[in-house]
Amino acid sequence: MNHKRCRLLNQQSFTLIELLVVVAIIAVLVAILLPALSAAREQARRAQCQANLQQLGVLWALYWNDHHDYIPTMAIWWNWGGAEGPAGQFWPLEGVLPLRQRAMYYINDGEHQWATRKEQFICPADNKDGIAWSLSTPTWWHLGTSYANNPWLCRTAGTPEPKIPMTVSAIAEPSRLLFLGDTTIFTTMHYPDWHPFATWHDATGSYGNNILFFDGHVAYVAVLGYGLQQSEMFWY
Repeated sequence: MNHKRCRLLNQQSFTLIELLVVVAIIAVLVAILLPALSAAREQARRAQCQANLQQLGVLWALYWNDHHDYIPTMAIWWNWGGAEGPAGQFWPLEGVLPLRQRAMYYINDGEHQWATRKEQFICPADNKDGIAWSLSTPTWWHLGTSYANNPWLCRTAGTPEPKIPMTVSAIAEPSRLLFLGDTTIFTTMHYPDWHPFATWHDATGSYGNNILFFDGHVAYVAVLGYGLQQSEMFWY
């Protein structure tokens, strides 16, 4: 009886080799599935980021509809996170700041109340990379947003008095004009020595950022080398 029971148990149990084969198969499946899951998560983050940019674009449109077609401007002197910077340089986030309070007004359907949810201002792929003034502090820490406007579109520095802002009707090719985007796209373009590939949407190594163009469409723009393809888009 005992002999038969042992033989039955041996027939029902796994050998060490069989267990190793099962473990190896599971490891292979995990190795195959993890990149796919990572890519799917990145696609979801990219889609949410693009939706955020479109919402912010609507807010800007509401602004210039209320201000006789004028686009919000940046001054020649600006500050970033409360620290004054040198004149004549244009950091892209400054143009977003004057809209924060007005944006909350529109988000709350005209009620002057601060919204409790601010996801519209945060890119879900923002990896807290340090690209602020000191290159060590995340931009959203000071400014509460991952996004930036086109500084040349909103500039007043270098223009003659009375420094009249640009109007929407003055935009010649809105489908090619960069409007809003992930903050890193601007430092990548204009300051390559700092962060040549400082992008947030780079899970697949493609190195790029989401850009809202002035006509309202959003596109994922890959960064090639040390800058964007100038022939395909304009800063002003």
